[in-house]
Amino acid sequence: PRRGRPCKSKKALEYQSEADKEERVVSSIKVLKQKITEVEEETPQETVIPTEKNKKTIDKEAEKVVQA
Repeated sequence: PRRGRPCKSKKALEYQSEADKEERVVSSIKVLKQKITEVEEETPQETVIPTEKNKKTIDKEAEKVVQA
């Protein structure tokens, strides 16, 4: 619960929803990072030697993640 008077102005509400969206995104990113580190800790580390072919697939995977 927020302290103080609730802001009724439309602009303030817009800013609030933007902030909420950003906060949700940030928290979901944090959760994902946690999951990634958990998975990394569980799986035995395999070193991937970035050959040209591997590099391309890695780049593609990274793009998928960015677009998702």
